[in-house]
Amino acid sequence: MPAEGSRWAARGDRHSVPISLGDLRVRLHLDAGSADGRVWDLSDQGLCLLMRGQLDLRIKALHTLEVRDAFAQSFEQFQVQIRWARPDGVASFVGIQFAEGTDLMESLFATYFPVNPWLRA
Repeated sequence: MPAEGSRWAARGDRHSVPISLGDLRVRLHLDAGSADGRVWDLSDQGLCLLMRGQLDLRIKALHTLEVRDAFAQSFEQFQVQIRWARPDGVASFVGIQFAEGTDLMESLFATYFPVNPWLRA
């Protein structure tokens, strides 16, 4: 879980994905296969993912995340680091951080949050 006082612990910095704007599905490419899920919320630093199944993930491991916009039939890939993971019944919540230098204004996330200044941070 995020450390108290860290950027990841600050719930106010998180932004839910508006359901009316679409469905962002993800595939996290792991060392031994891949895991599918959805974007739960996002910030300028990373995402919280809701993944199928209970995943055993290495914290701080680097992976490729594929994000698909179900309506536009497009996808993008990002290099991410796993920051935390929490199993929750038949699913897992996973916090990931974008690799340094990731420009969200040049990504499909700009479609979902076109006027939010935090996206430009």
